[in-house]
Amino acid sequence: MGQRVAALLGLAWLAACDGATGVIPTVVADTASVLVADPGVVDAPVDPGTLAPDVPDVPDVPEAPDAPDVPDVPDVPDVPSIPAGTLKSGPVGDALCVSGLPWGGKDQERAISRLKEAGIRRIRMDLRWHDVEPKPDEWHLDVLEGRVGPYLDAGLTLLANLCYGNPWATQVPKADYFYPPDDPATFAKYVHKVVTHFQKRGVTDYEVWNEENAGYRFWKPELGGDPKAFGALLIAAVASGRSACPTCRFAFGGPFFHPQLIPGHVQFLTDVQVAHPTLPASYDAMGFHPYPLYPPQAAPEGPPGEEELPFSEMAAQVRATMALAGPTRPLWTTELGWPVYGKIDEERQAAYLVRGILQLVALDATPTCVFTLFDGPEFKAFPPEDAFGLLRWPTTAGEEPSAKPAFTALKFLGTTLAEHRLVRDLRAAALVPAGVYGYALEAPNGERTWVVWTHPTDGPAAVPVAVTALWDQLGAPISGTALVARHTPTYARLKP
Repeated sequence: MGQRVAALLGLAWLAACDGATGVIPTVVADTASVLVADPGVVDAPVDPGTLAPDVPDVPDVPEAPDAPDVPDVPDVPDVPSIPAGTLKSGPVGDALCVSGLPWGGKDQERAISRLKEAGIRRIRMDLRWHDVEPKPDEWHLDVLEGRVGPYLDAGLTLLANLCYGNPWATQVPKADYFYPPDDPATFAKYVHKVVTHFQKRGVTDYEVWNEENAGYRFWKPELGGDPKAFGALLIAAVASGRSACPTCRFAFGGPFFHPQLIPGHVQFLTDVQVAHPTLPASYDAMGFHPYPLYPPQAAPEGPPGEEELPFSEMAAQVRATMALAGPTRPLWTTELGWPVYGKIDEERQAAYLVRGILQLVALDATPTCVFTLFDGPEFKAFPPEDAFGLLRWPTTAGEEPSAKPAFTALKFLGTTLAEHRLVRDLRAAALVPAGVYGYALEAPNGERTWVVWTHPTDGPAAVPVAVTALWDQLGAPISGTALVARHTPTYARLKP
């Protein structure tokens, strides 16, 4: 049966080809007669013409119309690659700030004069609640005016610290002003009053509290503060401040960074965010205090010790923690500094301050508020709180405070380099040898200056670049044109 079907199908195909060539009918006839001659297959002759009907002619398929011309695709312009280490900072002078200043008298006059001399544009000062409202609803805004008004009149920009507690606002017996209020609404009322007043004076930036994770000192009585209670106070304070000045900015009070018997910045912030899921909407900036472990001895670039961190890692950790709860906020470095203590002599204090400030500018963590302007009388004691100053404590009655190298180094940044912007991280761009850090700064006229230093060694290290002039970290000229990096920053004007 299978042979027959196969033969018939083959004949059908051949019949369909009839007329296409002159030999096909003969082949068909011969094949048919062979099949008929086999009596085991059919009983009668087969007419090949009946095996399959004629296949109708396939109509001509009309030609497809020509496809429309496709317009030429314009060449995609080459996207310029961004060179490694590219930065885009604001002017260095805008970042400089000093925290902790005299509230009156001759020292206040000296402070204003020295700040102007150094080109410092911004200050951070406390507007303490217990001073402005010593009793409920008894307001003494004139006290605050006397403390900060002369600085404002001198053209300095104020970052105001809204702090701390008030003895009458807590039920804790014999409480001092570092105990928080029992009801955050009482603090919020003070905030509204102060912000309303200083809005008329052009003050727009505020910070709520200070190092609240150091509870033993600034948020008593808990050793590590109270994240839930602080979050409630922050939310109430900022809401009240914004109602008085919608365009003002309010920062989360800068915690001490390291977990040193207390929860560090990252853990404290995490706990506040867990207690208050809507927290990110309740502040505009994050206060940042990137001190090394106390008393500060480590360089801003990080370890010697495993527990120490570079400024870059501190900033990254705080930003990553903020991101866990929502949009991140700008970092404001509302305190940093090194005391002249231990291995930190006056020269190294100046070097670390300049290096730290420049790194914070590169990290977009400005302003950078240096603690503090004046040494105190106990500058040789421990803890070395009185040794952080940029100006020495007078050793003779009536003597004017003299400048430490740190003051002179900041003066060079605040005057000669004030309008320069950081445009390149030289280490990230692989433009300096291993063990050398630095930045390229650009003046408004396009002129470029490099600043370089070594870490972790004290150098020296030759930096191969053509320069026209050199200065040390104090701005004093260096002879020659060979740029050599040491632990103290060196500045070099590049050849055009």
